Amino acid sequence: MVSPSSRRVDVIVDTSALHARDFDQFASSDFKRAVSEGYPALEVSWLIPRIVMLEREHQMREGAGEVARKAGPLHRLVAARVDVGAARLAAAVRDTSEQSRDALGFSLLDLDYARCPWDEIVRQAVGREPPFGPGGEKGFRDRLVAETVLQRIANRGDAVERTIFVCPDKLLADFVRARSSGRRVDVFERLDDAGALLHTLSSDLSVEEEEHFRELSQVAFNGIRADFRSFRDDVIDAINQRFAKQLHELPPGALVRFNNAPGFSTAAFLGKEYPTLRWRSRATILAQYWTPQVQMMPNFLVSQLAPPTTIDGSTGLSLISGLSWDSAVGPGLVVPSSSSSSDAWLDGRPAAIAAGAKVDIVPPSGTLLRYDSFNEFFDVEWTTELAGDHVRNPTLVDIVHQRA
Repeated sequence: MVSPSSRRVDVIVDTSALHARDFDQFASSDFKRAVSEGYPALEVSWLIPRIVMLEREHQMREGAGEVARKAGPLHRLVAARVDVGAARLAAAVRDTSEQSRDALGFSLLDLDYARCPWDEIVRQAVGREPPFGPGGEKGFRDRLVAETVLQRIANRGDAVERTIFVCPDKLLADFVRARSSGRRVDVFERLDDAGALLHTLSSDLSVEEEEHFRELSQVAFNGIRADFRSFRDDVIDAINQRFAKQLHELPPGALVRFNNAPGFSTAAFLGKEYPTLRWRSRATILAQYWTPQVQMMPNFLVSQLAPPTTIDGSTGLSLISGLSWDSAVGPGLVVPSSSSSSDAWLDGRPAAIAAGAKVDIVPPSGTLLRYDSFNEFFDVEWTTELAGDHVRNPTLVDIVHQRA
């Protein structure tokens, strides 16, 4: 039972913030976590525009359909058949969507189409005005999402203290921000930022105090100690040690992988239990990998079309005939444990490169390498201690790995 004195807050989420990596999941792990976290003294309504729900269901059907189109060989292999027709997949997606709504407790926002300013929407579409993109027809769905959010803001009354809109799409976010200025509306790119505001509103800190202590805690996170290291260095070491297996996995068929140095998001406030302040930062590691793609062409043509490259010279999707690393990038390199022709592709191990040395990766004759990448995410929970108007003692609490 929510106390009558609880403060009411609406949180509205766009598709990009809701999107899950796997097509069998309606909502992302970030959304599930945000919904499940407690916010004392707040009554939080988690809201999803109906058009966002429909788009997410479409994404799930598309993902399932891609797998279903490859089901024929599997049926022949196991001499059995599973119903993966379009009707069956659509029904399964609808069921999953409804189950997620029940489990997570979010509500749907319907758009009153009769109240939409269609003359303005048509003019914005034709003139490619935001939230419509400048280079094509993109933007109609975003404009309907925006109208749904703005109608909710107009209808909410004084009982709702604040509305939070979570939207990574800059055009859409800026449009809603401009149309709702001064109306107790916050627009965030990340769910973590929305959660941080909810935790602040449910604590005895003001928004200004939270921003002040977050800035000081960030300094403590990155600051150099007397031993010439930082708490950030300690966190990176912990990630490398605890998740060595995941960071050293070669994707299927990959010849080599390179892990870039992690980048950290701004800390998100999780709560205060005097004198402790709780924070969460997301570390992102870009993992780049190269997979042999056998090409039926002469070696001299391979060399002409795709010369060897160094790690810092390979960006985007590319085909190259060889790779080279020096010792400066060695710590992030994962290569097979042997370079002999018979077992060169067996397993991934961290590469040991001596100072000043160089590692050359040359695939079999007539082969090109295809470049690709993905992100490894690590949610780092940590604390600082209040000492008057200062913070000190950044301390690691936990690290949770996610992959996208």
